Amino acid sequence: GGRLSFEFERTESRLLEMQSQEYLEAPHKP
Repeated sequence: GGRLSFEFERTESRLLEMQSQEYLEAPHKP
């Protein structure tokens, strides 16, 4: 199932992208 894994990888990278974006925008304390 090459297509399925491709779709999954794309979705995963998208989720990671959104997560990192939220993390960067969020005010974090040391």
